Amino acid sequence: MSRLDTIRAYFADRFFSTLVNDPRLATLQYPAELFSGVGHFTVPSTVAGLTQIPTLANLDQRIATTTGAEQADLQTFRDIEVDALATIVPGVAERTSVWGRLVADAFAPVVNHPDGQDFFPASMHDLLNYSDGTLAARYYSASGQQSLPGQIFPLLFDNPEVINAAGLPGPLYQSRQPFAAVIGVAPPETGFPADVLDSGRLNLAPAVARLGPGRLAPTLYAEIKGLTGALRLNQAYQSAALTGGQYAPLRNNRIHTDPLLASAPDLADTVAAGGALPGQPIMVVYHGFYPADDEARRRPGIGATNREFHHLGYGILVLPDSDAEVTDTAVAFTQRPPGNRGAFLFTCTGPDTIRMFPLDHPVLTMVNDEGDVDPTGTHAELYFANMSPAGWEATFDSYVTHGQSTGSTVGFYLGAIGAGALVGLAAGPIGAAIGAAVVAAAELIYLLFALFCALTGACSSEGAQSQGGGPPVDDGGNVYGQSVNVLSPPGVTLQGGGPTRSFALDLIPHFPDRNLYGIDAAGDTTFSITNDAGDEETLAWLGFPGGLGYQFDHTVPGPTDVAGSSLRNYFQLFTEKFLAVEEARTQVTYFA
Repeated sequence: MSRLDTIRAYFADRFFSTLVNDPRLATLQYPAELFSGVGHFTVPSTVAGLTQIPTLANLDQRIATTTGAEQADLQTFRDIEVDALATIVPGVAERTSVWGRLVADAFAPVVNHPDGQDFFPASMHDLLNYSDGTLAARYYSASGQQSLPGQIFPLLFDNPEVINAAGLPGPLYQSRQPFAAVIGVAPPETGFPADVLDSGRLNLAPAVARLGPGRLAPTLYAEIKGLTGALRLNQAYQSAALTGGQYAPLRNNRIHTDPLLASAPDLADTVAAGGALPGQPIMVVYHGFYPADDEARRRPGIGATNREFHHLGYGILVLPDSDAEVTDTAVAFTQRPPGNRGAFLFTCTGPDTIRMFPLDHPVLTMVNDEGDVDPTGTHAELYFANMSPAGWEATFDSYVTHGQSTGSTVGFYLGAIGAGALVGLAAGPIGAAIGAAVVAAAELIYLLFALFCALTGACSSEGAQSQGGGPPVDDGGNVYGQSVNVLSPPGVTLQGGGPTRSFALDLIPHFPDRNLYGIDAAGDTTFSITNDAGDEETLAWLGFPGGLGYQFDHTVPGPTDVAGSSLRNYFQLFTEKFLAVEEARTQVTYFA
C-alpha cells in the first residue's frame, strides 16, 4: 500500500467513525441503499465504502423530490454527512473549489518588487521539474542525490526516507535531511561557488536567463482553510501519526503541522467540540516561490553564501459575521462596511517573524478590482523585499512630521506593538456601548506610539516609503519605481502607473470536490477516488518536510552547510500569531 493509499484509508476511517457513531444514524432507513431491510448500516468503513456514499448534491436532489419520512431521513443523513466531511477537510465541508477560487481572487495581493529585481515567484511545477543539461532540480538525502524532474511525487512524498526520518535536532527544513535543491547543477559540476553559473558571490546572470520571468511565468498559490476545522483535523492527524503501526506513513507531512492549542484554551475547547462550523474564521494563505534570493544577490554584504529559495508568505483571516444569517464568511466580507470588516492581514518579514494588522487599518494601502486605491478594496499592496504592507509609514507622518526616518521607524513599531493593540481591540467581543470609546483609545495609543518613536528614534525600521513624492525606498536602499516589477492579481489593472505584470493564481485545494488526497465528494452520484497527477505533485512539494531550494558545494548535505530555510507552513505561523494575540487580549481589561 502506498503512502497516499494509507492516508486515504485513515480519512475513510475518520469519516465513518463520525458517521456510524452519530446516534441519529440508528433511527434512519434512508438512503435505502445504505441500510439493510432491518435498518442496519451496511457500508464498510473503507475507501471502497466511501464510494458508496451519496454526495451532498445527490442528497439535495433527492430531498427536493421526496416527502414524509424518507425526506426527513435524507435530511438527517445529510446533516450527519456534513459533520463527517468536516473531519476530513479543513473546515470547508460545504464549500467547493469554485467558491475557493472566488475567495482567492478577491484577496490576492499586489506585490511590489525593487528596481533591478530579476527573479519573480514561479510555478513550483516548472522549478522542480527544471533541467537543461547544466542547471537541474536535484533531490538530496543521506543516500545520495537523484534527478528530481518527473519524480517529484515518489521522491518527495511516497518515499520511505521522508516518511521514516526521525531523531533529528530540529524541524526537517532546518536540519536539511532530507532536502531538495531547486537551483542546482547536475554532475559533474560541483555546485556553488565553483559551478559555471557563478562568478563571485551570488552572480546569477546565467540563472536569470533560465529562471527569469521571460522563461517562467509569475505564479502565486492560494490555499483556504477554516481555522478551527483545520486545527481539529491537524490535531487528529498528528495523534494518529504518533501511534505508528498502520498509520506510520502519516508522519512528516508538513500540511498537518499542528499549532500549539495550549496557548488558546477557548479555541482548543472549540476544536475538541466536533461538528461542522460554517461560521468559523476563514484563513487564506498566499505563497510565492522565488527561484533565488534576489535581495541577497543585490546586497552581498548581508553575508549570504548560498542561493536560497525565497518564499513569499501572506495571509488574510476573516472572522465570522456577527449576523447569524450570514454563514459565507469570506464572501460576506466584501459586504461589510469599511471600518468594521473583521479581518486581519498577516505578513512574514523574516524566517519566522510574523506581523498582524487589522485589514481596516488606515496605514494599509488597499486596491479594488478596478485597480484604484480604495479603502474598501480587498487587494493589499505589499513590498517583497521587506514584506511590509504599503502605506503603513505615511499615516504616522500625518500626526508627526519629523522626516523620512521618523516615518519609517514608526511604521515598524506599529507592526510590532501598535497593530497588536488594535488587533486586540478589533478581535474581541467588546460591547457596542463602549465601542466609540475603544476607538478613541486606539487612536490615542496610535498617536502616543508615533510621538514616542519620533522623539526618541528608538524604533527600528524595515519599511518602504516615498521620498519627497518620489518612488518608495526601503532601508536597504532598494527603490520601488519600476511598474514592470509590480505583480498584480488576475484581472486587476493598476491605475495611474505604467505596465505591470499579472501573475497566475493557482489554488492549492482543500475542498470536498477537490483536494490533495483525491477524495472527491462532489458530483451528482457518490463519492469517488481520483488520481490527478497535478494535485499529487502539489501534495508532494507542499507536504515535503525538508528544505526546498538550496545549493551547496557538497554531494550530500552535511552539518557544516550554510543555509537558511525555505518552505514554511504559513498556516501554522499565522495561526500561532493569531492565537498569541488572542491570548494577550484576554489578559487586558479595557476601561476596568
